[in-house]
Amino acid sequence: MKESNMKLITLCTLVLAVASMSFAAADEPNVNTAKPNVLFIFADDMSYETIGAHGMLDIDTPNLDKLALRGATFTHAYNMGAWGGAVCVASRRMLNTGRFVWAAQQADLNQLVSDNQMWSQRMSGAGYRTYLSGKWHVPTSAPAIFDEAEHVRAGMPLQTPAGYNRPKDEADYENGWKPWDTKHGGYWSGGKHWSEVLADDSIGFLEQAAEDDKPFFMYLAFNAPHDPRQAPKEYIDRYPLYRIEVPKNMLPEYPYAEAACGKRLRDEKLMPYPRTEYSVKVNRQEYFALITHMDDQIGKIFQTLENTGQADNTYIVFTADHGLAVGHHGFSGKQNMYDHSVRVPFLVIGPDVKAGSTISSPIYLQDVMPTSLELAGAETDGVDFQSILPLLRGEKAESYSEIYGAYMNRQRMITKDGWKLVQYPTIGVDRLYHLTDDPQEMNDLAGNPELAPKLNELRAALTALSEELDDPNLKEKRGTEKSNVGRNAAAYQAEEGSDVEQKTTGVWAIEPNPELPNVLILGDSISIAYTLKVRDHLKNRANVFRPHIGNGEKAENCQGTTLGLQKIDDWLAGQKWDVIHFNWGLHDLKHVRAETGRNSNSFDDPQQASPETYKENLTALVGKLKATGAKLIFATTTPYPDGVKPARLPANAKVYNDIAVKIMSANGIEVNDLYALCEGQLDKLQHPKNVHFNRAGQELQGKAVAAAIDAVLP
Repeated sequence: MKESNMKLITLCTLVLAVASMSFAAADEPNVNTAKPNVLFIFADDMSYETIGAHGMLDIDTPNLDKLALRGATFTHAYNMGAWGGAVCVASRRMLNTGRFVWAAQQADLNQLVSDNQMWSQRMSGAGYRTYLSGKWHVPTSAPAIFDEAEHVRAGMPLQTPAGYNRPKDEADYENGWKPWDTKHGGYWSGGKHWSEVLADDSIGFLEQAAEDDKPFFMYLAFNAPHDPRQAPKEYIDRYPLYRIEVPKNMLPEYPYAEAACGKRLRDEKLMPYPRTEYSVKVNRQEYFALITHMDDQIGKIFQTLENTGQADNTYIVFTADHGLAVGHHGFSGKQNMYDHSVRVPFLVIGPDVKAGSTISSPIYLQDVMPTSLELAGAETDGVDFQSILPLLRGEKAESYSEIYGAYMNRQRMITKDGWKLVQYPTIGVDRLYHLTDDPQEMNDLAGNPELAPKLNELRAALTALSEELDDPNLKEKRGTEKSNVGRNAAAYQAEEGSDVEQKTTGVWAIEPNPELPNVLILGDSISIAYTLKVRDHLKNRANVFRPHIGNGEKAENCQGTTLGLQKIDDWLAGQKWDVIHFNWGLHDLKHVRAETGRNSNSFDDPQQASPETYKENLTALVGKLKATGAKLIFATTTPYPDGVKPARLPANAKVYNDIAVKIMSANGIEVNDLYALCEGQLDKLQHPKNVHFNRAGQELQGKAVAAAIDAVLP
């Protein structure tokens, strides 16, 4: 679509929005003396360009357009960066602690929770009723720090292998994965699209809050538009491919994969290499459709806010955890320092926010946290980010004179006075862009000798800013401290002959690739049978470990929670874990002799761990696992028939799984339901009268476990 036509459509959309809008914000601010409500709406993977009112793309976002029209738009809001591939984890940790990137990485979350210093806890302390629905992805329990939490999503919806490397061409698309096909799970798991579930949750809370005298703080975190980019078919149909334009800066492949932004990243595997116009168009079609579907859900929330009479005293902030490339510069993901991936939408409406105002002063998206604290009259001690209220009120011109960005120890960025410097420290590459003249960042000026003074000026400014932020790269350069940022530093070197060293030798052990994420599989003999299959599926994607005996000739059976508590510290030692896939239950529920603890074939004997003991033990183990900071996935205990030895009542698998699932839900941990996967087909998958599975069962479980792990790998 031609730019002039797109702008005409956008203008018409805004005119209609004016006619239907009834939020409190107006041309002249209106002040209410009561403590205001705070409604925070958070998208996942949403670039600044993807709001129709911004006039950059042909995309339908009528409800967010209303927000832009009747409130303030911050045109240059940024995410500060990440210490690992899961950029969303770092962004959300900064947001909820209020700490700058490296301070957030080092922050003791358990201590912050204990001291009531997390964002929601500070709001609660100021007299607010706090509520969360949606994506959390912070390594602490959301239900523990919000008054109410519904449908807490620990991370992204489950992506399946069919959702990657697509589409290669039109035939591949016709025969392959479809966004509206509910059999793929993902956003459709649970029966209703996750964005719609969040809207339903929000509407229910707003209707209740209208009867409460307390002001509220709502944290509504959509998973959209993160992949798998699944939306109902009618939303896909709104974006025929002729409506989609490929980015002007599209490349078949980005030239600096050494900057940890290449083919090995999960995000970059979503589209085939080399990038093609067709593949990029389809992926952007699905991206736009998921955003428009989310926008409709946001509209329902706005309407309920108005219908319940709470809009006049509510501040609404909409932003995202970071952007996304979807074809820009040859990227699919967000692990880079270009504006499409670090710059996000940031819209604010409230009683004293001037309608239609635009603020170009740069901010960080995490500034919303101290802003809400200031509105609430809450303490801001220990918060690094700055409130945007002085900018909204015209009390100052800027909060930050320059913007910093980082990705692991591979990328650094500074944006200052319309210029951007991107550095790739490990390969000695600088890239220089004049954003004012080159907003698409297509012309690298670092080699222009006339701009050498500007390049040196920005280098010096970045070094000074890195000093201020305690950037680990500077420490590594000086030799004062080994960098622990990302997994690009030297691999862990254990003491010779130690148990930890033995994890890297032998048949069941591996020599880890320091460039890959580390995965640990903990579980009983069922997991032993699929571990090597998982390792094969994730070859060149992850280092897949499991505990083993001696030099790795034999895998260790992690058995039940009783043994787990005895050995968990040993199993976790020696690596920085990115993902831990774990299970206990099959041994806990079996019957054992009371006097010896040995296996028993009699149901008259006690279980190894009663349901009450299992709950207590598993809760303690989860605490140990969460302390690693790894992404956690719990696998349910698999089903088994009558007559197995030692004695196990088949119904008890569900009893113990129910206990475990409740614990996982309370801790924001994903569940890989292997019980449901195998139930109903044990005659095909399992040995007769045995808890163990045949080759077909092992293959099925190996694929399912690999897919669950792959979906959350950084």
